[in-house]
Amino acid sequence: MKEHTRQEDHIIHKPWPDPVVPDRDWMVHYDFLLARGFALRDHWRPGSSTTLPSSGLKTSLRHIVNLPDSMDAKEVNTGRLVLIRQLQTSSLEMQLLDALSSEDLRGHPHNHCCPILSRFSDPNEPATTFIVIPYPHHSPFLPSFHSINEVMEYGKQLLEGIAFLHSRNIAHVLPISWELHHRFPFSYNHVEMYPDSYDVPEPKYCPDRHNPCRHLSKRPKDVFYFFTHLHFAILQGNTCPPEVSDSDAETLSDTPETSAATLVTAATLVKSDTDPSQLSTAVDEPAIPYSTSDLLPLHENDDSPTPAMINDLQRFVYVFVRQFWEKGWTNKKFAFLQEFEDQVLGPDPLNAKKALALWSTLHQRLSFFQRYVRRP
Repeated sequence: MKEHTRQEDHIIHKPWPDPVVPDRDWMVHYDFLLARGFALRDHWRPGSSTTLPSSGLKTSLRHIVNLPDSMDAKEVNTGRLVLIRQLQTSSLEMQLLDALSSEDLRGHPHNHCCPILSRFSDPNEPATTFIVIPYPHHSPFLPSFHSINEVMEYGKQLLEGIAFLHSRNIAHVLPISWELHHRFPFSYNHVEMYPDSYDVPEPKYCPDRHNPCRHLSKRPKDVFYFFTHLHFAILQGNTCPPEVSDSDAETLSDTPETSAATLVTAATLVKSDTDPSQLSTAVDEPAIPYSTSDLLPLHENDDSPTPAMINDLQRFVYVFVRQFWEKGWTNKKFAFLQEFEDQVLGPDPLNAKKALALWSTLHQRLSFFQRYVRRP
């Protein structure tokens, strides 16, 4: 295996296109969010006397997930830790999240869009929409995978997500932003592995900030991984190359398949498996009155891969496959992935649907011992 080249690094990384939501903005919205049932940490409360400590991780109170447009909060009714993001209502990402969270798409087993627990707007700032999602662990690779089977399950779900989004003409879903310290945008709800939750500024401690935080040694069989954001996503109809494409410049209304009138009705009541009594706030927007399949038409992914699809699959190899082949375990244990890398990076690359099928085939070929042998 070889180290990343500059060309590969350029494929993997993209700069975050928007400014960081400033601390003052979260302070201004503290009371509004509290009225909606979500409490930011006391530091963001107007008039708070909380001061930054002089040393340690808590010298920065920005949460470790570190999406520039987000902040951690506690749901008042349940006490659970969540992530709140501020998105431009008219942005492509917000429109995609709305469509992917509609009733007819949310239940698709390969839809790995982040679950939206709540969605609302400030009447004084209608151009901004707040979405609430489960708090994702800052690194999907921590705690370390217990076995090769867990690595392959993660890869399968990521390929499912890539294939599903491309089947709806959504591409460029896997860039890694320099500003996010190379955090991988495909993670899990932190309570899957940290059932007691943790203190956000110092995740090694429980929320009481005194006792060490425990975590499970093995990943649950039904663990669900999801894209933490789709900020770089574009629609396949965009002819701009990835290097110059502006993810916020193109909206669904710019595409010939979708009219502006359709977008006016695209607000949706998010389908959630959560008991409604456990949600502290209801989604304001009415249910979508038509099939969202009309908004993001289905393509079977049976054709040759588009350049954007090839780009996302290359990132999968560079950032995920080689993460474990080169650094995680010995080369010998992951030598079976050479076939997958050759097919994805070769002169006649696979499309996403075939890449997922090959990944599943390679997984099935492993013996029981190979699947469940513990890391050395």
